Amino acid sequence: MKYAVLAVLGVIVFFSVQLFAGTTEMAIEKLKVTKIDVTYDDISLEDVLADIKEKTGVSITIDPKSAKEIDIDDIVITMTLNDISGYDLLMAIARYAEMRVVFKYGMAWLVTPEHYYDGRNIVKIYDVRDLTMEIKNFPGISIRLKGNSTGENDIWIEEDEAKYERIETDILEEIIPDFVANGKWDENPGASIQQLAGMLIIRQAPEVHYEIMKLLSEIRSNN
Repeated sequence: MKYAVLAVLGVIVFFSVQLFAGTTEMAIEKLKVTKIDVTYDDISLEDVLADIKEKTGVSITIDPKSAKEIDIDDIVITMTLNDISGYDLLMAIARYAEMRVVFKYGMAWLVTPEHYYDGRNIVKIYDVRDLTMEIKNFPGISIRLKGNSTGENDIWIEEDEAKYERIETDILEEIIPDFVANGKWDENPGASIQQLAGMLIIRQAPEVHYEIMKLLSEIRSNN
């Protein structure tokens, strides 16, 4: 009975993590596709974040640990930008404030560099068997007419060879860190990528998972 309860709790935790991952990816996408115009003239950081939240519908807050280490009231924003995505605006605000943006629990958080990776990494499993399986085109039979010595046509049957078009799982494991968030894999002490039975098991920050999904989608569309 005890093991059954533990198993149920494990399943609940797993799906809760996946749910939060999904809502976080939705928040990132929403910020990226929402274009806004802003004019800030000595506006406090908190008021700017509230304005971006109102315009994009994405919750944005300052990490409590980071808030204790800086004087939030001293950070005021002055800038005018037109037709900028909520994502790019938020990144610009973070750089202005010498902070960084992290995404978790379906929200955007501004943090100091020291707390950038605190509890942020999530594990996602990517099924890449469609990219790594052996045969993409199955062999077929070609039927042709071939003239014989009597001047008549014989039926000539040839079997086409199977065509192999695949990507080695090892190659995917190597190119993902090179093409996605280059430099942030060594910087993130909890990041990892490994393969198992045609699956890629990746532990990374939510915004990196978002870019990984985009890369795999591009590979599939061009393969």
